[in-house]
Amino acid sequence: MGTLRVSDYVVTPLQAEPIALRSLPQLLEVMASLRQEGQKAQLIGAVLTMLQVRNKSSSPSRRSLGPLPTELLLDAQVLRDPTFLEASSLALPLAHASESPAQAAVFDQLAQELEVRMKLVTEGGDDGPIPLFA
Repeated sequence: MGTLRVSDYVVTPLQAEPIALRSLPQLLEVMASLRQEGQKAQLIGAVLTMLQVRNKSSSPSRRSLGPLPTELLLDAQVLRDPTFLEASSLALPLAHASESPAQAAVFDQLAQELEVRMKLVTEGGDDGPIPLFA
């Protein structure tokens, strides 16, 4: 919880399995507790990970997301793909472990969504980087 106390924004991965989604209430409780303490960290998104599109149990329904507001679920979804396992076992960036950079495209999509939510760019536009030290 120490890291959350010094954070401005929080993005959480959600493994697309029913048991993993049960951790959402605890995360939301922690975030509420931080707000009560006066901390500024805000949950700006949740990204589904290890999604298996052909497995009905891996595609969470709105009901299985429980108290998570629908607008917090990011459009980017990280599929369960052997390329990710290969990259991590070789300690390589994803783009270097695969002959096709298409697998890494989801992370570009995720970054774009987060830039908008963090107001670093306007939706659909590229306003350029925000200086970290002004």
